[in-house]
Amino acid sequence: MGRSYPLFYRVSGAVARLLMRSVARLRWQRVDNFPKEGAFLAVGNHVSNADGLTLLHLLLDQKIPARILAKHELWRIPVLSFFLRRSGQVPVVRGSARAVEALSAAFNALEKGEVIALFPEGTLTSNPDLWPMTAKLGAARLALASRVPVIPVGQWGAHALYRREGGVPRFWRRPRIVARVGKPVELSDLYGRTDAAAYKEATHRIILALTSLVEELRGEQAPMPMWDSRRDGRTYDTSPRVHDVQWNPLLSVPAEQSRGGDITELLEREAAASAGGGYDSAPYTWGKRADDAARPRPELAGPSVPASSPEAVASKQAGEKRAEQEGATGGASGIKADRIVAPEKPGSQQPGQGA
Repeated sequence: MGRSYPLFYRVSGAVARLLMRSVARLRWQRVDNFPKEGAFLAVGNHVSNADGLTLLHLLLDQKIPARILAKHELWRIPVLSFFLRRSGQVPVVRGSARAVEALSAAFNALEKGEVIALFPEGTLTSNPDLWPMTAKLGAARLALASRVPVIPVGQWGAHALYRREGGVPRFWRRPRIVARVGKPVELSDLYGRTDAAAYKEATHRIILALTSLVEELRGEQAPMPMWDSRRDGRTYDTSPRVHDVQWNPLLSVPAEQSRGGDITELLEREAAASAGGGYDSAPYTWGKRADDAARPRPELAGPSVPASSPEAVASKQAGEKRAEQEGATGGASGIKADRIVAPEKPGSQQPGQGA
């Protein structure tokens, strides 16, 4: 099969691109890193509600039709929902068991040779300085199950068009928005694994590749360790330093000098960061929720239960039994126990090749 590009997608895409060009000054860099054919995952950092349009615009400018994973609330907007359904976009019901349905639909699309676009962070970054934060495992699960290339797309500037705090898009400002396409994230050594450690390692590589590209576009280093909303708090307050910045992309690292998402330097800086420290940046002291980072998060940590209690013992035994059942059915295809398991097919492609 391969990438489908129906007439409705072409027409609606052309209209959306025209609108985006009228409200923002867009610039794409290193687009030759996109595979010329076959399936792949396009992953981007998430700083604004305009990011979905920007990422799809970038792909459509290269004549690459893509299906984007987006929050299901968008399907409740009358006119927008019509275009989302007709163009085959994938709704994600976040925070529920139905979220796995989106991964299943995306996996099936990749198996057919289509392109999937998504934001690994799962939501707008909680980092007040708009750096990428720790990501969810969805992109890693898709990548390891389908074995398609994962192409990182770092972007900067969309927050000047549409703030995280809401309001209306500031189209009269026509901000500069630049996206830089990186080289495929190296994950071939993790293919064939479905354990939590593999998913976490793949996720870590993906988000660091994005951070590397964003560093180049911003012309500065990201703070380490990376912002984790479970540890540092969840807020959409934005640092005054980057809130309304009018940014000149010509001042950033030239595309010809791009590391292309290489994570070696970031890994070294991360290792040098304090082991148990929180967000290593300027104090987070602005906004009405300035104490979010220091506030305990009991709803994330869960209730405190002694390890020797009957409840904890029963929970551990149930988890071990479930793990044994998953191991016994590990060769099945589709979604099993909230994870994607790639089918074993004779003559399948070697690791590193697209579908």
